[in-house]
Amino acid sequence: MARPPKSLAERVRDGTFLARRHADLLNGPRLRPKALRELQADYKAAASERERRALALDFQERAREMIAALGDRSSTDPSLAVAAFFPENLRHQKGPAAGQPFRLEPWQREFVDELYRLDERGNRIYKRAILGVPRGNGKSPSPPRSASSS
Repeated sequence: MARPPKSLAERVRDGTFLARRHADLLNGPRLRPKALRELQADYKAAASERERRALALDFQERAREMIAALGDRSSTDPSLAVAAFFPENLRHQKGPAAGQPFRLEPWQREFVDELYRLDERGNRIYKRAILGVPRGNGKSPSPPRSASSS
């Protein structure tokens, strides 16, 4: 069975978006970064193929600039990119933290760091992992921390 094609977000994240090959992905779900989301809207509203091509090239350049601004941190420490994924793309749906970004607790971050640890040659050590947490051990989101409670 073949692997499903990458989404626009995946192509932007790993730097493989090419305007000439993946421009049709710009019609899909909007990305979170405002600059990219606006280019997607402009692409969808474009009146001509020439204008869409120019916007796709702009999108490609802007996406590469954003990745470059992050530096090589994600290539040397993939857990940084994974840990950043949670608050950027996930929100609590109910409870006291409803609508707030999903931020990893320190113990969750330690798990992600260990899971994405690399060996001396830069290869991932683990292919799979499972984390079991018993009942009553803080799996439910706690209320957001306020600045006045410190």
